[in-house]
Parts: sequence; structure tokens; C-alpha cells
Amino acid sequence: MEKLLFEIGTEEIPAKFMPAILAQLKDLAEKKMTELRIPFEAVKTYGTPRRMTFIASGVAEAQEDSTVEAKGPSAKIAFVSGAPSKAAIGFARGQGVDVKELVVRDDYVYAVKHLAGQPVKDLLPGLLTDILTSLNFPKNMRWADHEFKFVRPIRWLVALFGEEVIPVEITGVKSGKFSRGHRFLRPSALDNAKAHDSIGDAAKALFDTVKSKAKNAVASAAIGTIGAVEIPDADSYEKVMYDNYVMVDQDARRELIRQQVTDLAIAEGGHAEINEDLLEEVNYLVEWPTALCGKFEEKFLALPKECIITPMREHQRYFPVLAEDGSLLNKFITVRNGGKEHLEIVAHGNERVLRARLSDAEFFFNEDRKQTLADRLEKLKTVSFQEGLGNMNDKSKRLVQAVDMLAMAINAKVDKEKLERTALLCKCDLVTGMVIEFTELQGVMGREYAKLDGEAPEVALGIYEHYLPRFA
Repeated sequence: MEKLLFEIGTEEIPAKFMPAILAQLKDLAEKKMTELRIPFEAVKTYGTPRRMTFIASGVAEAQEDSTVEAKGPSAKIAFVSGAPSKAAIGFARGQGVDVKELVVRDDYVYAVKHLAGQPVKDLLPGLLTDILTSLNFPKNMRWADHEFKFVRPIRWLVALFGEEVIPVEITGVKSGKFSRGHRFLRPSALDNAKAHDSIGDAAKALFDTVKSKAKNAVASAAIGTIGAVEIPDADSYEKVMYDNYVMVDQDARRELIRQQVTDLAIAEGGHAEINEDLLEEVNYLVEWPTALCGKFEEKFLALPKECIITPMREHQRYFPVLAEDGSLLNKFITVRNGGKEHLEIVAHGNERVLRARLSDAEFFFNEDRKQTLADRLEKLKTVSFQEGLGNMNDKSKRLVQAVDMLAMAINAKVDKEKLERTALLCKCDLVTGMVIEFTELQGVMGREYAKLDGEAPEVALGIYEHYLPRFA
């Protein structure tokens, strides 16, 4: 029994694609090996922004033997007076068996062939190529002058059956034992070469090759040597990559990020609001996660909490930090793809970016407050609802009529005036600057602006809740 390792190294893959890619890779590996009658115990997938990998454990060295049966003519036609007829002889010849080996069953003759399993290593090049070319993605790319499409350009391939390299080639990239470490934490082969005067000429030649456009296999191969990490065998993959600052196990990486964010928030005097979707996205943005804390000016806390959290989470991929009473602190936690060096510089850069986002939010909020929601009803006429069904102002008026009919139909005891007011104003925040800039805040800003306009609490809550559930 051996382990089969197949790593596809690429340029950075969109984080939101990765969970589905790894699930698909696992299914393909299991399906293709089963179809080829290759016994195996389990398939485990690994993924980072730059690689998708599977390791199949307990892979046998030979296919399972198989028995193939082919049904031929009826026994009456195949044998005349006990002797094989021309029909039986022709059938046996076509199936590659001796006519004496034909088996009679259910009044028909059968050719039964026992096929010995082939060595698995002979089947693996075709198997891995089939898996590679069968992967599908939400969006594909072509690069250089290749016709082949993939989620991102392929830069290296690692294909090992135990210690043995399995030959696979695509777009001029050949498989081998060499993966890539972290882009920045792992010293590249180029840097190492430049550090030694004795091979300065070789380094310069490599550098010049890499600088040129990688439109052929030679340039691609040159690029492939940068940051190369040798994987001696499939068993060593995870440890070797970890030693080169790449945590390939996405499950372990996710839990490490969760723990780092949680611990750092506690150390900063609060607790982190960890959104699972955000955690999953951040998990596939980094190969070596390190959490760090940044701050923003307290003046921004005067904004509604969602106006701060949305730019943090949706645009910058930051985790907000809350106080024990649930109020927002002027702190955030982000995760860098690297080590602990110079974290204060990284934090400063993130603070500058967030400050610009929050300044935008503050500007839009202050501008929006110059008008009430009711004042925006007229502007809803400029927003189309659907062709043939008028604009959003028309829709608001139809909603008023609809809620009256629904309240009557279910005999609901509601304040009709507040109900109609909710229906009339519920779409008005669509034309506010805040919602135009941060579309995720529709309904949320309607609720906040209604409160500030002095609308009844039921009206403000209704404006928010009429969007629920927000997703299927």
C-alpha cells in the first residue's frame, strides 16, 4: 500500500471558489479510482490560495482482477450435434478466447475472460490527467498561447506515488517532486542564488529569464524554480510544507485563525464577532495566518453599528470587536498572510484603509440625514421596479394596498396607520447614499433613519423585517 499525492499549483485562486473546488476534487479522485478498479482507503483534500491537493491513502500497487462476460448466440445455434458451429467459432475469435472455453448458461453461450489487474503506477498518469482536465470552475482563464482553460494559470505540479514521480504534463508544466513554499517567508531559489557571488552569473541569467514574458515552457520552467520545495515522498507532504510556512490543511488553518482572533480580542478587552462565512473566506486567503489588531477613531462610533461593521466585514475582511454589553469597540482584527514581524506596520496600513471607508460612511450618513425617508418618496420614481410594472414609488403604493388586504384577510389586529406607513416607507432607503454605496445595508439603514426621523418603533422595525429572510 502507498500514498498517492497530487498537488496542482496555481496563481492565487478566489477564496470563495475553494470549498467547492476541494469537494469536487475529492469526488473526482474517488470516482476515477473506483472506475479504474484501483483499491484505496481514503481521500483527503488540502487547499490554500495557491494550491489544490489530494492525498489518497492505502492505494494498492495493482488493479483488482476482474471477470468479463460476453453473451453470444444461443446454444442451439452455437453447437450442432455437439460440435461448435461457425457462429460459435466466430464469436470465440471475436472475444479472444478459445472456442473450447465457451460456457453454456441459460441456453446461451458466454465468453468468460479473467483479466489480471495492471500495475497501478502505469495507470496513474492517465488517471491524474483525467482528474486535472475534468475539474470545473465558476470562471475559467486562458494564459499565454494555451487553449487549455483553468481557474488560474498552472505553475507547478507534484505527482508522487510513494517516492516515485508520476509523469503528468499540461500547458508545458511537468510534474515532479517540487512544490512551492510561502511566497515571502520561504527564501526563493533566486534570492539564494543572488546571495552567492560564485553563482552570480547563473542568478542573473535566471532573473532575466523570469523577467521575460512566460509564453513558453522554458520561461515557465524557469519561474517554476523560484521558491522550490522538494517533497521526498507523499507521506512527508504536510510536514515539509509546514516547515516552509504553508499550512496546507484548511481545517487546521481555520481553527488556528478562529483561536487567534478569539484570543486577541480577549486580550484587547472585548470579544470577536466571528462570522462563519467571513472566517471561511479568510481561511482561503492565507497560507500562514497571523492575526493582528488595529484601531479606528472613536468619533466613528457615533455611526450606527452596521455602518461600521459592513465596511469592515464585507469590504476589508476584518472581524469587529465588541464589548461585553454588545456595543462596538473602536478596534478590529484582521489576519495577515505571513509571520509576526512588523505587525505594527501592517496594522497601520489596514487602519488607513479602514479610515477611508469609514470616512465615506460618515459622509453618506450625514448627507442622508439632511432628508427624511418620507422626503425620498418622490425620488423613488427614478428607480425602475420592472419593465411594465412601473417604478419603486408605484410599488410602494401597491404595497400599501396589499397590506390592507392581507390584514383584512387574516383578521389581524394591527394599527392600520402604522402598517400603511411601514409599507409606504420601506423602499425609501434604496435611494440613500449609504445604501447606494453599501447595498448590503438595505433595510438596516431604513430602520435606523426611521428611528432618527421620529417614526414609530413598529414602523422602523417593520422596514427592516420586510426584507427577512434575507437569503434563501
